[in-house]
Amino acid sequence: MKKLIILVLLALSFMGCEPEYCYNYSILNISQNNVELLFYGEEDSQIILENDKQIEQSSFCDDRGDKSYFEYYLIDSVQVKINSIVKKTYYPNDTGKSIFKTRDRESWKLVESRDHYSKFVFEITEVDLQ
Repeated sequence: MKKLIILVLLALSFMGCEPEYCYNYSILNISQNNVELLFYGEEDSQIILENDKQIEQSSFCDDRGDKSYFEYYLIDSVQVKINSIVKKTYYPNDTGKSIFKTRDRESWKLVESRDHYSKFVFEITEVDLQ
């Protein structure tokens, strides 16, 4: 009887645990140039991203498993520069491919998916810099 109670308690404890769902968002520069990313908003920031390199933009875990996106809450625009020349500026209301469209799978590609983990990548290409 003791063993049965212990087995029931173990089963209930496993059923009560919700798995964590983890998400990773990276920016990958697949252009032929090194690019400078400038994030303008409440706090400005700058990132130099070499060609064929990536940076992790956001990584988080969520117990609910229903938030497979993140949003730039405090960012007004993102500029992409090459040699101090602005090649592209992204805004929150852009049409087409945009760094702000984290729910759009054309903009942020799902590159890895496991049981409770997903990795999304925004690729900066030569086309984006024209």
